[in-house]
Amino acid sequence: DGRNTQRSGQSIDLRLVTSYESVRRRNYYESYGLGVDVWTVPVALWGPEPPTHHISCIIVTPDQNTIVTGTPDGQICLWDLRTSQADTLRLLPKALIFGHPSPVTALAIANDKWEKASIVSAAQDGEICLWDSDDGTCIQYQSQIRGSHTDIQTFQMTSGLKRLWRVIVYGHYSEVFILDAATLEIVYNLQSKISPDWVSALCVTKSTHNEGNSVIALCANRMMKIWHLIDEPQEALYETEAKMLANEDANCVRFNQFTNRAMLFVYADCWQIYDLESYRLLYEMRATNGDLWIGGDFVDVNDVAIWTQSGATCIFRLPKKCLPDAESSKNISSEEEAITLHTLSRCTSEKISSKPVLNFSYGSRGSFHKLIVQGNAAGEIRIWKLNSFTDAKNYVLDHDVAPIISASLSDPWKDPKTKPNGILDNLVTLDGDKDESNPSISSTLFIADRGILICGCDNGDIYVADACVITLMQFLNYKQSSAVKPIIHAMKRHNRRVTCLLHPYSDVASYDPKLLVSGSSDFTVNLWNLETGAWLYTFAVHGGGITKLFCCPQSGSGRLANSICGISRDHAVSILSLTERKCILLAGKHTFPVNSIRWRLNEDFLVVSCTDGTIYVWQIETGCLDRCISGTAAAEILQVCDEATFVGIDATNNMISPSPLIGSSPNQSPNTPLASTASGPYLHDTSMTGSESLSSLSGYPLRITAVRANLYDSDIQILLFDTESLISHLLHFDKVPSDELEDSQDEEGIIFSTNSESGKKPATLLRQSQITYDSAQLELSCLHAWDLDPKLDEICIERLGLLHPNRPITFGILSKRRSLSLIVPGWEPYTPQLKANLSEGISDATLKDQSFVTYSHWMLSSSLTTQHMLAIISISNTLMEMNHTSFISEFEDDIDYSESNEEAEDREMKEVTRVSQIKAGWSQIATLHCVLLPDKLGKHNFKAPLLQVLARRWQHKCLEIREAAQALLLAELNRIGRDGRQQIIEVWAPHVPRNFDISQNSASTPVDGIATTPTIMVDSPSTPQLQSSSTAAVSSPRKAFLTQRGNHFRKMKSVPAGMANKPDRNLSLAVSNGNSLSQSLSSEFLDRPSSFGGIECGITTTKSLQRSISAYEFRRRQITAIVMMGVIGAEFSNELDASTTRRNNQGRDKAVLPENDVVMYTGKALQFLILQQNSVQFPGNSTVRRTAIDLIGRGFALWQPYLDVASVLLVLLDLSCESASKTSSSNPSVTSLDTSRTARHALSLIATSKPALLITTLSVQIGRNGPLLISLMQSSPPGSQPPPSATILFQSRAVVIHVMELLVEKASQEVVDLLVEVVNIILHCSDQIQLKSRNLPDSFPSLFKFSMVSFCSKSKRVAVGSQKGQVIVFDTKSVRSHALLAYSSAITALAFSADGRFVAIFSLSEARLSFWQIGSSTNIFGMIGNFTPKCIKMCKVNTSKVQESQAVVHKLVRIVWLNQKELVLLINGLEQRFSV
Repeated sequence: DGRNTQRSGQSIDLRLVTSYESVRRRNYYESYGLGVDVWTVPVALWGPEPPTHHISCIIVTPDQNTIVTGTPDGQICLWDLRTSQADTLRLLPKALIFGHPSPVTALAIANDKWEKASIVSAAQDGEICLWDSDDGTCIQYQSQIRGSHTDIQTFQMTSGLKRLWRVIVYGHYSEVFILDAATLEIVYNLQSKISPDWVSALCVTKSTHNEGNSVIALCANRMMKIWHLIDEPQEALYETEAKMLANEDANCVRFNQFTNRAMLFVYADCWQIYDLESYRLLYEMRATNGDLWIGGDFVDVNDVAIWTQSGATCIFRLPKKCLPDAESSKNISSEEEAITLHTLSRCTSEKISSKPVLNFSYGSRGSFHKLIVQGNAAGEIRIWKLNSFTDAKNYVLDHDVAPIISASLSDPWKDPKTKPNGILDNLVTLDGDKDESNPSISSTLFIADRGILICGCDNGDIYVADACVITLMQFLNYKQSSAVKPIIHAMKRHNRRVTCLLHPYSDVASYDPKLLVSGSSDFTVNLWNLETGAWLYTFAVHGGGITKLFCCPQSGSGRLANSICGISRDHAVSILSLTERKCILLAGKHTFPVNSIRWRLNEDFLVVSCTDGTIYVWQIETGCLDRCISGTAAAEILQVCDEATFVGIDATNNMISPSPLIGSSPNQSPNTPLASTASGPYLHDTSMTGSESLSSLSGYPLRITAVRANLYDSDIQILLFDTESLISHLLHFDKVPSDELEDSQDEEGIIFSTNSESGKKPATLLRQSQITYDSAQLELSCLHAWDLDPKLDEICIERLGLLHPNRPITFGILSKRRSLSLIVPGWEPYTPQLKANLSEGISDATLKDQSFVTYSHWMLSSSLTTQHMLAIISISNTLMEMNHTSFISEFEDDIDYSESNEEAEDREMKEVTRVSQIKAGWSQIATLHCVLLPDKLGKHNFKAPLLQVLARRWQHKCLEIREAAQALLLAELNRIGRDGRQQIIEVWAPHVPRNFDISQNSASTPVDGIATTPTIMVDSPSTPQLQSSSTAAVSSPRKAFLTQRGNHFRKMKSVPAGMANKPDRNLSLAVSNGNSLSQSLSSEFLDRPSSFGGIECGITTTKSLQRSISAYEFRRRQITAIVMMGVIGAEFSNELDASTTRRNNQGRDKAVLPENDVVMYTGKALQFLILQQNSVQFPGNSTVRRTAIDLIGRGFALWQPYLDVASVLLVLLDLSCESASKTSSSNPSVTSLDTSRTARHALSLIATSKPALLITTLSVQIGRNGPLLISLMQSSPPGSQPPPSATILFQSRAVVIHVMELLVEKASQEVVDLLVEVVNIILHCSDQIQLKSRNLPDSFPSLFKFSMVSFCSKSKRVAVGSQKGQVIVFDTKSVRSHALLAYSSAITALAFSADGRFVAIFSLSEARLSFWQIGSSTNIFGMIGNFTPKCIKMCKVNTSKVQESQAVVHKLVRIVWLNQKELVLLINGLEQRFSV
């Protein structure tokens, strides 16, 4: 009891543990820690047997729609409580949460939000978690309180006009902690000065004289203590009163919420009523029937319910002296006794070995507003409805009142319609029972790169199967081919339960890939040939069942090469040689269970630590026990081992790393299982086995792991679909030629052999492609919303190759701490009207066959909808763009090569038509789930996606997921309408920061994961190598430029002393503890406020509320608010601007956002994120910066008044010209290329939205740095260091030219108005060497579509007419210019003569044509003082039939020289001749 452990990445704090099974349970939960992303899509195969569910605690949500139960095995179950039209109740298990590795000791409701309550759970190991009652996702957790919690309660505190929810926690420690119910941060620490001891029971009361709260606690030493809570939290708050009581430990203390005056104390042998004001005993009743009281509660003003250890509940009517007005009544008898009104039936099951748990729920749900719920160790829930007892005299005592409803978690397994399948059901036949074909699986091993699933069963059999085939057969209407065998091998040697499986080659490449090792409860370890299924050898050295097998380190002692290590239930550790077929070491003198193993290879020692704190040091070479040490010396030796280089293996878990967690987020406890914390060949990861078959790809599209509710239950197989990896694999194999896939085909199909010289041999390309396409087919078939559109379903089956489910599919959700929530089989939403609408037009036979709902996962929770929508939309878009677009063979029959040309063309046309129809089918699937699904299901049934989650994926590193998130977010914003978008603005606008500091780049080292400076978290790129010092180096031009511009943005207010730990509205950038926030932003459910139609509501960020939000959480919300306001401003600019105007006009919400200008501060925030200097904490290729770049481009017209346009453009130019070569030459990252593409796109959007501003800004920068640019292009270094802006312009010349080309094509009018500036920019950014070899019209032909631009190939000059009547003549060799004042109005057209001596200039406004003598280049630019260009002739032009318009100016006016003296002026098709 009370032992504290740190798992997977930390050394273990050893305390005495008396229960072996508690160690096994803890280590088992560690072993299934999933090293996968929270956006992996889990699908469960529950198996033929229901999971064990011993209920240890139970609560009911305020809306009485959900019942929550906890178990000693660490699971939490959500139950759906429904009311039918006949006013009867129905109870269904909805979700099972694998959340805690230790027993759940208490549950409580975190808030009273109607239909959106959160659940708080406490575990024996000290963890406290906050859960979503809809889907069971982990919202928040904390493990700062060390010790075993016995109970938690929630209450409300009043702070001004606000109600704040608090969680009070107590247990096997002397303090009482009060936490914030939203963030689980410690607000109060209640300590004792008088006889501190464990708290047995407590309650929170409200004073009748003031609005304060008091905590009344009964301690184990019979002391009653009282704390009065104050508004301002303190580090330590001591009791104000203390009183010694006569009774022993109290089991329960309750406060009368009906009168606010009385208190109920329940002891084992009696229960008492106390007056709250005077703490005077009012009434006492002792147990008379020998049963023990375990708890109770007030169910009415003068009625109490007391429950006993046997499960019975007695309802008593209190004497009148216990009423609030009893003191004023003189006729009350002091000897009046309580009256027994009601007795509820007790538990009679013989299987129950522990006391049941009961709870009272007081809601307002129709006639069922008072409920008593009971949960027992058999996993059954029973519910009673209480009547209002108004007349006790007329009541007839009934000692056996049955519950109105009862349900169990095993109920879905009893119904043939809802009974789930196992992974091997109906595929194998068990010996001795021909009718039974559903084996109970006890161990699971998945080889990912070959798609092989190995299952060990309770009867000792081991089956090797094709994972994709058997999952397709169990879920979907899959037509098995005769050539495909789902079961590859059936290996039978063990005679008892198979407990563990090991494929050594998956962990270490030096092992033989054909070997498989299995351990069993029959005390043996068997060695198998995985390729043939043959048994090779049996190791029978243990005296107990095998619990763990893992590979030995391959360095150091040569004897450990090709050896494995095993741990058994007799506390023995063995080292078994697979090549010599013998036991090298058997360490079997341990008196307690083995906790962990350390390898000291240099000293040839094996260090075994046990759960009692004793360590055993064994000599590997001799097999002798060197020493046995306990106490402080053992702890010191373990500490030395942890500090040294070693390899540690938990007794039943993965690798242990000696170093503390690196890169953990502030919300990641040391107990979080990690996929890998060590490097080299010693890594053992049960969730991701197999060699990397594709060096360019990471991860696998499909992985299979197993969980179980109890140590002795059957495995529940979990299919983990990694959408991002699946997309990358699909794109990879789409580029592989079909003949290359055929050449890689092996006759044996699945092979395990390898050449010793080549090391690891990946699976064949054909096998990898089969796994990829089968995974895609399986995931899409599971996620698709079947039965909503029959026509689309037909297309999916006949053209796309998707498979309709043949049974309900149970999905899951991964959330924080790698907790897993699984939908229980048989649960579906109650939607009779939707079923009636969808069943119209469908035959009765079809309805009879379709006995389950296939679209229920869209109506469970918003988080599940978000995950599934992103997955199916992104995969569908990927398949639509691929060449191999369908899961059906492209050619049904072989091609007849003797066919005629007409037949071949006809076949090709049919194939083209078929491909186009298939692509249209994928497009329809994406459209259904992105746009049409809410209308199909109905707005009341459909759970809208989480908008803040989609906003955080606005620039996801996977392009397909990014596009899906953007399309889905915009579709949802359009769906909710203008009013919904205004609600979003009201919710998220207060989180937009107001003050910015561009000079602050880092935060000090955080304590417990919370940054100690008021900074905002931003994410690093997903690739780990970008966080190293080499890859974090910034380009000097941008760094110098940003440093130079820093003072312009330095507006951050000073932070008062003592406020460092409090988040504020200042926006600066840092990463706490060096962690990449790309992982933090992947934890999508850090902030989960109540939602309404996909709108996150209930978020306010006043200064008082900031203290209740963690600094980390507050900064994440800042980033989310910036992105959300940026998206709305970019796509619905009028609404965001109108919201700001309305705020200013009405003058409201000044306490929340005094400035009332959302547009201004959003624009400043986006600018801040772009202009921030590159650093390790904030790399230039981060997702947050890339998002800001994209949003500032999309909404540039809205943000532009509040931006430093020149600085933004220069940074965008610098980012747009970056490439992967700038990061790391050895391992380039695609994130830099992605950032470059985003910056280019943003520049294009800016150019099209504000072309004049862009041209003017670039022209100013060119004017300042023109000579330096020419000098840099001519490879002649300037005399001093050039300014950063000149260097950036020089490096981004190609980008500038591209932007100018875009402007010429799409913004002709703006270019005409600033044509001189455009030509000046083009000449300064063009390659001078290229201009010398090629004429400007050849390099930039689109520029010369304007009639007011002319080029002389002989003199290499460009003449440009302006709107002010000037003509600027540029020399392309030296990029110098000379201005001619030709007219006072705009120049319409001009042209050089063939020899370049004359230029004709025409102005339509003045109707005149002038001839100017220019001369040679030397005359103008060499002897400019001696020669001036002059006008030699002026002619009047007849323009009476021509109207001045833009079309005329651009297209219909031209000057064509006929010879060196004559020209033709073309105006709207009319010719006029002129001569010099």
